[in-house]
Amino acid sequence: MLAHATAPQAGVDHAPSRNALHHFEALHAMNPKDELLLQLYACASQPAHWSLALDQLCAETGACSAVVQTFELGTEGVRLGWQVSDSRTERNRPVDCPQVTGEHNPRLQSHRFNRGLNRVVRDDELFDRHDPGRAALQANLARIGLGEFMGALQTLPDGRLLGIALHRPWGDPVPFDRRSEQRLASLAPHLGQACELGQQLLSARTEMQRQQQHADMLRCALIACDEHGRVQWMNHSALRLTRAERGLSSRGGLLRAASPSLSARLHEDIAAAAHDEDRNVHYSVIDHGHGALHLALRASARDAQGASSVMLAVTSAQDLVDVPADIWAKLLGLTLAEARLVATLAQGDTVELHATQRGIALGTARNQLKMALAKTGTSRQADLVRVALSSAAAQVLG
Repeated sequence: MLAHATAPQAGVDHAPSRNALHHFEALHAMNPKDELLLQLYACASQPAHWSLALDQLCAETGACSAVVQTFELGTEGVRLGWQVSDSRTERNRPVDCPQVTGEHNPRLQSHRFNRGLNRVVRDDELFDRHDPGRAALQANLARIGLGEFMGALQTLPDGRLLGIALHRPWGDPVPFDRRSEQRLASLAPHLGQACELGQQLLSARTEMQRQQQHADMLRCALIACDEHGRVQWMNHSALRLTRAERGLSSRGGLLRAASPSLSARLHEDIAAAAHDEDRNVHYSVIDHGHGALHLALRASARDAQGASSVMLAVTSAQDLVDVPADIWAKLLGLTLAEARLVATLAQGDTVELHATQRGIALGTARNQLKMALAKTGTSRQADLVRVALSSAAAQVLG
C-alpha cells in the first residue's frame, strides 16, 4: 500500500499532501479476478486491447483521459516513442496542441523526471510553486477539456521511460482520491511489464517477417511441417506451388500429393526424415503425370519437448529459369548479345531457335555461343547451361 505522511480522517477521502510518499507498491502475484490486469497483459499480444484497458482505468479512477507513452532522453531533449490512449482521447486527439501531447509538454522536461520516477505524482510535485510552465500547461489543458492530472513514470529494461498520464475533466470539482492513487500505484509495475512483453513480441514478429521476406526471394519451394505432414510454414514459392496443386497441395493444413497412394508415400518419407536421429538429408520424387517434383527432406534439431519439424525443399524441372539477360551479362562477364543467348539456352531452347527469335544469322548465334564458352571457361553447351543454372541468379525470384 502507499505510505502517507498524514493519515486521513475516518470516512473522508483526502488528496495526498505534497510531501506524501507515492512509491509503487511491490509487484504481487496477479489477482486472477482483476479484469483490468488481465486486460493489461492481453495488450502484449493484442495491441487493440490497450484502449479497452485504459477505458476501464478511466472508469475506475474517474479520469476522462488516459495516455501511456514511452520516452527517450537524448542530447537534444526528449524524444517521444510509442503511445496508446483510451478510446475517448483517441477520438479527440489534440493534434493542434503539442504543448500537451508532444515533447514541448513541460512535464517532460528532464529536470522534472526524477521528481516523478517510480512514483504516483501530481502537478504540485512536478512544478515549483510559482513555475510559469504550470500555468501555461493548465491553460492548454483547459482548451481541450482536461483538468486535474495524476501520473506515474518508470524506467524500462532497455533504458526508455514509460509514463502514464490521467486527467479528470476540466472544471470537475472532484479530485482524484486516495483509492484512485493506490490503484494507479499498484497497476504501474504491471503496466511496465505489459509494455515490455509487447515490445518483445513485436520485435519477434518483425524479425519473423524479415526472415519470411528473405525466404520468399528463393525460387525453390520451402515447406516446414511436423512428422505427420501438417504444414507449419512455407515460403512464397511453396504457396504458389500448393495453391496451383501442381503435384502438392495443403488443403486442410495437411501436405498432400496428387493421389492417396502418393500422399501415403510422401507422409512415410516425412516421418522417416523426422525420426532420423542423425538428421540426414532424405530424397524423394513425386511424379504427378505433368512432370516430376524433386524433394529434399531434413529434420530440425529436437526442442525441449522432443518435437522437431521437417523442412522440405521442392523443385520442378518444369519451372523455367527466367533471368534477365543483363544479369547473366554481369555475372558471367558476357556481352548483352551473348547473355541473351545464354538466357535462351537456360530455358531449354536451342541456338537455332534463338537465331530465329532474334532475327539474326545462325552463324552469328553460333559465334556468340563460342565467345560465351570461352569467357566462362567451358567447352560444351551443356557445361555453359550448368554454370548458368548454378548461379545465384537462378536460385532467386526476379
